[in-house]
Amino acid sequence: MIRNGRISWHGQVLSSPDLVFSAPIGGFPDISLDGKRISPAPYLVLAMNKPRGILVGQDPERKDREIGRLIEKSPWGNGFSGKITPLGRLDMASSGLILLTSRPGELSPLLDPAFEIPRTYRVQVRPAMKEKDLELVTKGDAGRPWGFLAPTVKVAKANERTTWIDITLCEGKNREIRKILSGLGYNILHLIRTRFGDLCLGEEGMKNIGGIWDVTSHFGGDGGFSIDIILDRIKRGDIIGVKEKGG
Repeated sequence: MIRNGRISWHGQVLSSPDLVFSAPIGGFPDISLDGKRISPAPYLVLAMNKPRGILVGQDPERKDREIGRLIEKSPWGNGFSGKITPLGRLDMASSGLILLTSRPGELSPLLDPAFEIPRTYRVQVRPAMKEKDLELVTKGDAGRPWGFLAPTVKVAKANERTTWIDITLCEGKNREIRKILSGLGYNILHLIRTRFGDLCLGEEGMKNIGGIWDVTSHFGGDGGFSIDIILDRIKRGDIIGVKEKGG
């Protein structure tokens, strides 16, 4: 293909396969085949404070409410050469922190329950939560019918009619919180993801609803975020042994 003049580098047609060139830091060289760029898209990770009522997915009847519309209106909606897609999901009635990336394949392990990456949600339920039900959730009994692990639960504030609780999951299975609390007879008024791993809505100014922030450096270009999580678990003593290659 090179000898036939079909390969170009940064717009310049190559004439010999005997070439060596470097890639830009954190990226890939601009290589094209028959005029079409074939290099992977630049590495980009964004954090969004997703508003309630925004759909993470596609629906022809609700296209104006898809998350892609918010991405299009952001500074990354024009001029970025790659496709930006959500990493994981938040249902339409939920809000809060969701990650967007140009490389979903590289970051997909963050969603794997085996990695036990914590995600914290602030949830408002009605009626006010009973102490015995709070204990069922904390011990994991409430989630046992679906095979859920016990979450970490903390009451944020409460009154006679409603209770706000912070729930931290390490699995992130489909509609986990809604199944647990609805199974106990509670109506969920608000469900907001406030933390993903060590990214928090309260940090780096990430508070504005609908806002999008560039957090690429936080994740690194080679899965550094996952490595940091594993190292933290080793330090805490959650992981007490690491197998050597071949061991």
